[in-house]
Amino acid sequence: MCKIHDIANCSTQGIGLATADAFARFGAKVAYHGRKPDEATRVAKEANEKYGVDTLGVAADGTQKGAMEKLAQEVTAKLGPIDIVVGNAGSSPLF
Repeated sequence: MCKIHDIANCSTQGIGLATADAFARFGAKVAYHGRKPDEATRVAKEANEKYGVDTLGVAADGTQKGAMEKLAQEVTAKLGPIDIVVGNAGSSPLF
């Protein structure tokens, strides 16, 4: 298991999910982030079961001031220091 701790921003689907899963596949602790709490928790649990690594599902709205700082504090408290941040934020009126 590698000692990298990754937080992948907007990682409950698409490219963000694939990127976060790639880190998990190689043994990194990964925090899966999305706006919807149920989705973030679901993908984190699936990655934990599939790859056997520590994961965390965290919901936060990146458009709200202070949300990313709070997210980073929660992730650090639960998984340890953050080594890599994957910035994959975007917005769509469809989601």
